[in-house]
Amino acid sequence: MNMRRLSEQKGATLIVALIILVVLMILGVGAVMSSNTQSKLSGNLQFEAEAKIRAENSAAAAETWLSAVDGAGRPTNANNAEFTAACNAVLNNKFIHPLGCLAAKVAPNNDPLTMTWDDTNSAQVLDANGIAVGRYLIELAAPMGRDPDTGGSVPNPLPTICNRFNVFRITARGTNARGAVRVIQSVFQVKNCPY
Repeated sequence: MNMRRLSEQKGATLIVALIILVVLMILGVGAVMSSNTQSKLSGNLQFEAEAKIRAENSAAAAETWLSAVDGAGRPTNANNAEFTAACNAVLNNKFIHPLGCLAAKVAPNNDPLTMTWDDTNSAQVLDANGIAVGRYLIELAAPMGRDPDTGGSVPNPLPTICNRFNVFRITARGTNARGAVRVIQSVFQVKNCPY
């Protein structure tokens, strides 16, 4: 009797086993593909983060340049008359622009967010090994403003208080070796006083 039942099954177990193996193989291939995609995504996020850090470092380099002072503590670069000059004024090998200057130029794509960044419109930032990691440009946004903390006037007992400042827009671009690009903009204020 047992022999008869075995002969009636005719390989059904083999077919079920093969179906289970195919399903497991499909699940395994799907898991490998998902893992590969997640690995690529995390790598891209890392490259983008590196580009953002480089852009932030480029903006910090611009702020440092604007913060330079002479022996008497007066800003030297930030209050230079070249900022109100024609487009692409050069001051100590840095390209500086009045706000809106780039957009007014004839060539296409002069918006700092979409333009081609090169030695004709921006300053290059190098890392400790001399490798270019970013660029920045500086635009004078508001010359000779009044500090709202002093109400725009200097109190009589304290004539040495400086309440004038220049406001700059800094646009910085960071790139990494894999081609990720990040552009950031910041606003930076520097005192503008004759004393």
